[in-house]
Amino acid sequence: MTLLDISTNFVTKIMDNEKRDGKCYHVCYPLSLFFENNSYPNQIIRGTFRKPGHPKDGMNHYWLQAKDGSEEIIDPTICQFYPEEQCIVFSKTKPREFEIKPLENNEYELWLNKYSNETYLYDKETFDLSSSLTVTLRAAILINNNISDKKNILLCSNLLHYFDGIYKILDYQIINNQQTIDAFTSQHYEEFEELRKTLLRLKIKK
Repeated sequence: MTLLDISTNFVTKIMDNEKRDGKCYHVCYPLSLFFENNSYPNQIIRGTFRKPGHPKDGMNHYWLQAKDGSEEIIDPTICQFYPEEQCIVFSKTKPREFEIKPLENNEYELWLNKYSNETYLYDKETFDLSSSLTVTLRAAILINNNISDKKNILLCSNLLHYFDGIYKILDYQIINNQQTIDAFTSQHYEEFEELRKTLLRLKIKK
């Protein structure tokens, strides 16, 4: 399968009918790890949308770039800026109006805090907590299903870091989270239980 095939399959499964607005990092982070776990080196790129007069001018955005020398990019949420684009862009260059910025050291904490900190302030017009949490849980299940040997689990440090975050998200007793988690569990019970088993194994090994 090509990177585009893998991306399309992964993103379609985790997004379903969810809107892509405000979810670029929440999609790119697990997709990057999924690539890494399947021997496709890549990196997350951060940029700022620059188009004066556009309602999303100045908004941060994330996409992936291959690290195999091809410099090909995959942007799974580009259509939040360009509705006419395909939902996943696969090309050699970043399309239009994006100013590339270095990743901040606290990207992971910002991702985690939205789910694990009840007092975290975010723009409710651009970020749907329940929808993003559903996407995050679907992604965690896909990554967990992609691990071939869960009993003797040997993961790269990036995956361990990711699963530690998922464990914390599920462990925090935030009422809005719990409602979403309960609804998700009822629909994906068996896969969710497999994910919980993996998380518990990793906590025991730490």
